[in-house]
Amino acid sequence: MRGFIPGTRLRSHRPERVRPSGRLALLLVTLLAGCAAAVRREGPPPPEALVTMANRLAAELGAGGAVGGAAVVIRGEDTAMAFHGVRDRADGAAVDRSTRFRAGSVTKLFTALETARLADEGLINLDLPIDTYLPGARQLRAEGAGVPTLRDILTHRGGLPWNHLAGALGPWERRKALRADLDKLPERVAADPLPFPPGLGYAYSNVGYALVGLALERVTGRRYEALIQDHWLTPLAMHDSGFGSTRLAQSYERGQAVPDDALRDVPAGGLVSTAEDLGRFARAILRGGRDHQGRPLISPDTLRACLLPQGTPGPLDLDFAIGLGWQLRGIEPAAPCWLARHSGVVGAFRTELALAMDRGTGVVLLSNTAESEATLLPIARQALDGVEAAAGPRPFVAGDVPGLTVPVPPRPKAPLPPVRSLEGRYAMPGATFALRQAGENLGFDWGGQAMRIVDDGLSRFRIEALLLGFLPVAPGRLSGIVAIPSVEEDGIWLMLRRPGGFWTMARKVDPRPVPATWLAACGSWQPTDAEGHAVDAVTLRVEAGHLLGEVRYRNGLAETRHLTPLADDRALLTGFGRGLGEEWRLAAEGSVLRYSGVGFRRQADTAATPPPTPEATSAPAAGEANDDAAGEAPVPSGGESDPGLVQPVEGLDQGRLGSNKADAEEAFPASPKP
Repeated sequence: MRGFIPGTRLRSHRPERVRPSGRLALLLVTLLAGCAAAVRREGPPPPEALVTMANRLAAELGAGGAVGGAAVVIRGEDTAMAFHGVRDRADGAAVDRSTRFRAGSVTKLFTALETARLADEGLINLDLPIDTYLPGARQLRAEGAGVPTLRDILTHRGGLPWNHLAGALGPWERRKALRADLDKLPERVAADPLPFPPGLGYAYSNVGYALVGLALERVTGRRYEALIQDHWLTPLAMHDSGFGSTRLAQSYERGQAVPDDALRDVPAGGLVSTAEDLGRFARAILRGGRDHQGRPLISPDTLRACLLPQGTPGPLDLDFAIGLGWQLRGIEPAAPCWLARHSGVVGAFRTELALAMDRGTGVVLLSNTAESEATLLPIARQALDGVEAAAGPRPFVAGDVPGLTVPVPPRPKAPLPPVRSLEGRYAMPGATFALRQAGENLGFDWGGQAMRIVDDGLSRFRIEALLLGFLPVAPGRLSGIVAIPSVEEDGIWLMLRRPGGFWTMARKVDPRPVPATWLAACGSWQPTDAEGHAVDAVTLRVEAGHLLGEVRYRNGLAETRHLTPLADDRALLTGFGRGLGEEWRLAAEGSVLRYSGVGFRRQADTAATPPPTPEATSAPAAGEANDDAAGEAPVPSGGESDPGLVQPVEGLDQGRLGSNKADAEEAFPASPKP
């Protein structure tokens, strides 16, 4: 699922120096491993097959476009790591065991586990409304619905918006201001009605996890970062993980270095970690929630509950299954398994953590390159298919977990409704498209490419691309997607099932009269405040009777949203799912457009004071804080290590290993009020 959208602020990046002896050793290993450097632990090495698999996965990351990447393969107590490429093209520093990546939404796993742990202690109740712990969230409700519970939110069924863009991002030197914005988030989100009633279905929300993190702070009187450090990072010897920016790898998109921003919603995506550290975390989960010395981090029964489907599926959940934070669908190995996984996206960083609980195996993939995203799930599946189950007793047995270890039965295919009834425009997360009759099939355009939906004669409708308008070819990024047109009581839907079991709902929308105020609002709008969000501009237009809004982000990407006018000053993002269901509003007699907390004015009105360009903010001014300044790397924590994991490459400077405690305190030093 999608995570946070990057900004464009540049800052100076002073990479960590690697000792020549270490660099030479890394180069030699890289050459021997075909651009994938394998690392082994001291003592008996992991099985050769595991090392081979780690090398293969790292090489696949490179083939998938990663400038730098890391792969960890786990089988019981055996672990192998391998690396590809560089963490920074500026100095050619190779990716190694201490290279820090943004873990993105893998952070949500820690948030959910800590919530479950505190529920075990009786400090929090998963089935109480979140305003029990955050009074400012009392108005968080859809019309005629109650306030979502913590369980609703942790399973993304809370009806909350995907993001609240205003104040979501900022330079690292403004991280204290971001922290203050996080404290105000409940009231700001509650200013607008919820997009959907709680329980309707799975709609991914970063905002929800940010609110859960605040709730944890209120019941414990401690910062979120300190809770995660004390109860997870330190016991697992994840000494190179934290929530700051020190020694972070440079990330890349379309060949260009992407600047890194601090996040407001730390509990949803703020963790920074290494391949080795995330390998420690993954292995602890496979052990049943125990560290390398057998000490429990969480009750085995509680962990088991986190890894099972939660609550009653909503009517729009379809066959999606989610535990507390853990996604239980998303990769379909050749042999069914009890899958628990999560991906991560922040800026151009990409992460995948996937575990086969009943096999005792897992994989962690990290990349500093946006283009590698499409390859992570296939690479993870390769690992889950290619690594034999761990020997010996395992805490998770598939036989007593109904519904998780058998393939999801195909949804029966109803006869195709009359094509004429299906023609028209459809709205889905991030895009709109128009279906039309194409002979006996349905046709549409996607990114300038002609497509069609073809009955495969079995149980689904597949998507084909048409070369020159008539030659069927593989549909590129739409490969593997099947489509099920469906006529329901509340309208006509096109349900698109992506590889891995995720469904996307596209709803047919009929044209309706566009009020004069919205017609007059058509044109380009720019944000009134360039700080705190990633939106570069919004363009409103009317096309074939439909009001459309194009959101253009600072990284060059754009999404087209369908807007259903509700009144002269209100319009709704049409459809169900990520980023939909939210309101756009016109204010001040149509001179201000508001969306997700961000205000926009006409482009002509803001031309005199354009937002800062990347060049204008490329480096901190003299005297400003700079997390990557020479000599400011945190000192070793001195904490215990996990001897079962891979050990350093010979010659690596261990004096540069970081302390997550110093990192967390550097980022957010204050303490909350209970």
